[in-house]
Amino acid sequence: MDFNYVKHYVEQINQSTLTENKPVLIDAREGDRYRGEREPIDAIAGHIPGAINYPWQGVTNAQGYLLSDQGERWQAIANSPEIIVYCGSGVTACVNLLSLEIAGISTAKLYPGSWSDWISYQTNNMFSFIRPDLSEFTSYKPHPSSDTLEPVNTELDRLDTNESPYDLPQEIKKKLAETFQHTIESNRYPDGGHEALKAEIAQYVSESAGLSSDSFSAVNISVGNGSDELIRSLLISTCLGGAGSILVANPTFSMYAILAQTLGIPVVSVGRNHGHFEMELDAAQTALKEANPPVRAVFVVHPNSPTANCLTVSELNWLQGLPLDILVVIDEAYFEFSQNTLVERLIKHPNWVILRTFSKAFRLAAMRVGYCVGHPQVISILEKVRLPYNLPSFSLVGALVALQNRQVLLSSIAETLTERDKLIQDLSTHPILEVVPSNTNFIYVRLKHNHSHDGVLKNISQKLRSEGTLIRLLPGGLRITIGTPEENARTLKRLGQI
Repeated sequence: MDFNYVKHYVEQINQSTLTENKPVLIDAREGDRYRGEREPIDAIAGHIPGAINYPWQGVTNAQGYLLSDQGERWQAIANSPEIIVYCGSGVTACVNLLSLEIAGISTAKLYPGSWSDWISYQTNNMFSFIRPDLSEFTSYKPHPSSDTLEPVNTELDRLDTNESPYDLPQEIKKKLAETFQHTIESNRYPDGGHEALKAEIAQYVSESAGLSSDSFSAVNISVGNGSDELIRSLLISTCLGGAGSILVANPTFSMYAILAQTLGIPVVSVGRNHGHFEMELDAAQTALKEANPPVRAVFVVHPNSPTANCLTVSELNWLQGLPLDILVVIDEAYFEFSQNTLVERLIKHPNWVILRTFSKAFRLAAMRVGYCVGHPQVISILEKVRLPYNLPSFSLVGALVALQNRQVLLSSIAETLTERDKLIQDLSTHPILEVVPSNTNFIYVRLKHNHSHDGVLKNISQKLRSEGTLIRLLPGGLRITIGTPEENARTLKRLGQI
């Protein structure tokens, strides 16, 4: 250490007579007297609110000594409430920090990072009113184009979000356009009660389960802005304020955990059997006994996403054995493809609810309409919790028209299932990929046992994207939505070249 440097530094600081009440940021990278380098100062560094920003450049000479005409700066430093000393290599910063300590300035501290690191650090401190746990979880990964005003390149085969590959028929679009033009008043709030849509949904639910038309009515239905809003309402109704936690079996739809975390609700996770993806029921039962706060809601998907399997007999028996103080949420987003529903069991299980959506088989992903079927008392709570006017008028009309034309819209399912089975058959001989059985409009692909997962799945996903196919990359596997016959043929060819 150059003690002349330290001595000179201390003398300058001790001459301080100026009083400042602002933090001081010192960039130790500038004028580094050991390396003789000059790194540019980030322009944003001069815009940190409430701080005086001092690079060494212009304050010290090439040898690191303080320049005599900069004494006023050091007077300000000496009396500042907080001094942050950056380090690039760390050597100069440590010398500067030690100098400050010798001078009796206890507010100095070493910050081992770059300007951008400090900005993040400072920003987090500035916004301390935000819950710190919200920075620790990963948000849902949206469609590749969701963060821009530009649509996804139509030349891409978009097999990553389990949507229908088919848009609404032109005659239905024309009907919706006429409704918008002649019926919907844009200056008026939408129907906040959803009564007409609820009645139509109730009839469809009864029909889809092979039950009498009066089995369900509007009092059994709550409509949401996609199933996501309904999931959030269920979480608020059961677990908020430390009242409980939720149980999920991973891998599964990530929004259950994400929405719970945004509300500060603990998430208890168990695994799945590697062979057929059944929930680890022993672990789930143990979790119910040990969870604190107690589990108040169990979320399952039937069939599950991303693994495409329906609930097993063992899982159903376990769910039926759960006490009435635990809500069982069964997400049937893919019912129209699996034709396997548990709606009829709601009559015997008032603590069960079923979620469905118009975003898949009904081709209304852009309109964001989901619904919940359950006991009237549960539904009445969801109606209290949900936001007012939660669905735009156009979405309400779209869902109604879709149900009224369900025979037309759902007629494409047969082709999707045929294409799914063909894709599974063709991929069954792939040298490194294993395709598991599917009960829905997508397939789940993983690597065969003799291949390492390290980077291989990511490389496959990236290669497919570069050639024009978007699929969903997940930990341990790939999820591929069934598209049109042409899209599936291109995807199969591209996978065959890997």
